[in-house]
Amino acid sequence: MDLPSVISMVAAFISLISAVIGTRNLRLAEKKFEMDAFKWQRDYFADMSKWADTCLDILSDATHLCDVDPSRGTDFHKTRLGLMSKVSALIDRGRFFFPNYDADHGKDKLPPFQGYRHEVLDTLVSTYRLLGQVSFSQHAPNRALRDLFVEQKRLFTAHVQQVLDPRARQGEYVKILSSVSGAREAR
Repeated sequence: MDLPSVISMVAAFISLISAVIGTRNLRLAEKKFEMDAFKWQRDYFADMSKWADTCLDILSDATHLCDVDPSRGTDFHKTRLGLMSKVSALIDRGRFFFPNYDADHGKDKLPPFQGYRHEVLDTLVSTYRLLGQVSFSQHAPNRALRDLFVEQKRLFTAHVQQVLDPRARQGEYVKILSSVSGAREAR
């Protein structure tokens, strides 16, 4: 075999090795991108979960406020206003996760308030309005509101769970772990 043929064969072999290494690096880069996207999504949903946890605490407080007899000397009015203030703030923070849709509606409003409110936030708005109906002088009307608070809490939980979709995220997590394990074994 002459020298030019040997050089051509070596060059072809080096090209083949380069292609194999390049393909492997491309696959590793795709896996890294997939992992980074998963981490971003996980962090986003973790933030949303923290917000939802706080909302559920407040919804529980509002529900149990109906069990307190305001005539027994408690600072009922202050507690009710405190809960209303917290729910109002949680509604606004929730807009970061659940922006309004169909922004053609309400164009005269500021951008975060244009469109229709997401159903997750609707439950909090209903809770805010219900808190405004809680009597700070009589207990009987408040007991009647308790079931309405429980209903809002259940609706909120159902809507948030639908968005967070824990079953699908668990399946995605297992899939990514399997994929990463497979990539490590291939090295």
